[in-house]
Order: sequence, then structure tokens, then C-alpha cells
Amino acid sequence: MPLLDAGEYWLKQIARPDSGLSARTIADYSWTWQKYVDSATSSLRGLTLQQANDPQRLRGLLQRVAEAHGSASAKKAKSALHGVIGAAVDNGVLSSDATRQVRTVTSTAAKSKERDHTRAMTRSEPDQIIHATLLAAREPGLNPRTRRKRRATADLIAFLPGTGARIDEARRVRWQDLKLER
Repeated sequence: MPLLDAGEYWLKQIARPDSGLSARTIADYSWTWQKYVDSATSSLRGLTLQQANDPQRLRGLLQRVAEAHGSASAKKAKSALHGVIGAAVDNGVLSSDATRQVRTVTSTAAKSKERDHTRAMTRSEPDQIIHATLLAAREPGLNPRTRRKRRATADLIAFLPGTGARIDEARRVRWQDLKLER
């Protein structure tokens, strides 16, 4: 059986209501499968399940994903491959799952730690962000928790430029700690 056919079958199975997976998880698996395994540049494309179920081949693909897209993307791709190959093992098509033999791969490229310090926000930019956040909180049909979170975000955004506090410092401020009359 071709790997891509097995992947499509697995994606259909996890999309069933009785799979217990959320719509977001199903969408993430589908996107990951299409982006990294079913892509024109994938080294596994065109292989059968038996051919793809090789630790060396899997490690090679996952390492290329890690180098090009980061370690988190490689982890997601491994999870999707494990789902497909694991389903094949469960159904008796394969005798073992080679993804279990592949250690976590990481990118060797150093992450850039440089930040752009050439300019700060203008006076109008925080106001535009606060306005957009408050408009988002007024959307009709919002869950009340979402509405409260969006309002709290607007308050936090307004507080930061007025005080110069860092985000974590601002989040930890409590009303009893404030002396507004000062």
C-alpha cells in the first residue's frame, strides 16, 4: 500500500466524530501531512508503507524538516507519521513502527537572537492596537470568557506604554499594590 494512501485513510479515520480528537487537532495533522509528507519535496513521497517504515529514511525526512522549518515542525511531522504507521501496525499491515526507533531530531541552525531596536511605537500605534482589541471584544456572539480576555488584553496593552513595565511585570500587578493617588 502506498504511504500517501495510508495517510489519507488515517486522516479520514481521525476526522470521524468517534475519534475523540478536536477539530483543531485534526486540522493540524492534515496540514502537517500535506506540508511535510505529501509535498513534492518529500523523500517519502511515492514510497510504500513498507519502504517508508525505515528508521533511516524517517530520520532523514525529519532532519530535513527540522533544518528547514524548525524542531517543532519535525516533532509534528513525526507525530503524523507515527499515527499513520501505527494504524498500519494496528491493522496488521506492518509488524513494527519504525517511528519509535527515531529519536527526536533538532535543528542545527542557531536561532537568531537579534531584535530590531531601530524604532519604538509611535504615539498613535498603541492607540490603534487598543482600539482594534476593544472592537474585537465587541464582536457579536462571542463567548463571555473570550470577551473578558479581549478586554483584559486591551487593558494590558494600555498599561504597558503608560508605565514602561514589562509584560510579565504588568500581569503581576494587583489592585492592592497600586496607589493611584500618588
